[in-house]
Amino acid sequence: MAFNESECLYVAKYLVGEQYGPCSLEASQRAAVSRAYFAAFIYVRNYAIDNYDFKPKNNAEDHKRLKNHLIDNGETAIAGDLQDLSIRRGACDYDKIVLGTENSKKQMVSDTIKLSEDIIKTLK
Repeated sequence: MAFNESECLYVAKYLVGEQYGPCSLEASQRAAVSRAYFAAFIYVRNYAIDNYDFKPKNNAEDHKRLKNHLIDNGETAIAGDLQDLSIRRGACDYDKIVLGTENSKKQMVSDTIKLSEDIIKTLK
């Protein structure tokens, strides 16, 4: 069965809705942001492979290399949006404290999911 990277968005939305499940709301929100980035990154990477001859090395360098490759191929807006998602993901994955009120964190999660959806829709 082929992996459908856009399903990561469904996981992100599910995690946000599970406020009192096996983990805290903050853990769900952090995971949702991370998965939304992953969905967009993988979709864009595959798009760049198919359309712009991107050659991934399948390591951490691919994140920066992909953004540079997109810019070189005129996809500056997509590269910028992917960078925005990457910054949010980094904060959620690595920062001990994600700053903001509960409402601003919830809005950041919603905005991140929406941006990931918009990136994927733009390239479809």
